[in-house]
Amino acid sequence: MKKIIFATLALTSPLTMAEDHSITKVSKPGQVNIVKDGVGLAFFNLRFGDFPKASIGKEKHLKKIEWHTTSYPDNAQEHVELCYYPHGSLKQEHCTPINPGSTGETDLFNIYKFESYSYAVIKHRINGGSQPGRASDQDRVTFYYSY
Repeated sequence: MKKIIFATLALTSPLTMAEDHSITKVSKPGQVNIVKDGVGLAFFNLRFGDFPKASIGKEKHLKKIEWHTTSYPDNAQEHVELCYYPHGSLKQEHCTPINPGSTGETDLFNIYKFESYSYAVIKHRINGGSQPGRASDQDRVTFYYSY
């Protein structure tokens, strides 16, 4: 009897374990034409094709978002936010401030739904400086999740 229980556990355990995965997206924020201030946006959209076929129909859980952000070095007073949109909706925006030209990670968005139409945006708000404002490099985010 013990052998049967052990064999059953050994065969079913790997099938029920969550799998960890990540998706990395890269985007260069746009040029900003500044009158008084302006915003450069980098979008990181998720699509069905970003996820493994084995995850279709399974609930996904966001574990953390890692970022590396650029800056607008010729522009004063830059403020940057990482924003998460759980359903692809502009109405459900969740943001946290981050530093320009920084790397980091956050698990603040783990309480929200994570699916193929979720996305993140890095917003660079700048005031004054060079006209037009240009980002020095690209922004990058990596979504870490399990299913």
